Amino acid sequence: MLAVSVAMQQTRFMHRIVPILGIACGVGTMAGVLEWTGVPFAADLNAHALQVWLLLLIVIGARLAFWRPSTDKRPLNLLHY
Repeated sequence: MLAVSVAMQQTRFMHRIVPILGIACGVGTMAGVLEWTGVPFAADLNAHALQVWLLLLIVIGARLAFWRPSTDKRPLNLLHY
């Protein structure tokens, strides 16, 4: 989840808010482990993070399904820093 979101930040394929939400969902999902230690809100945070991640997957899937390549023939620079 985190790796996919960080990789999406490096490209121009999605709007900038999508990978940021993905990173937040990854952190929220990892915080779900704190449920075992007795943190009261960890289960709710985990559940909400997974629901937002599923919505983001739907958005990414729709973007992939309806994406039209641009007429610009320059290669997409994926290795910019």
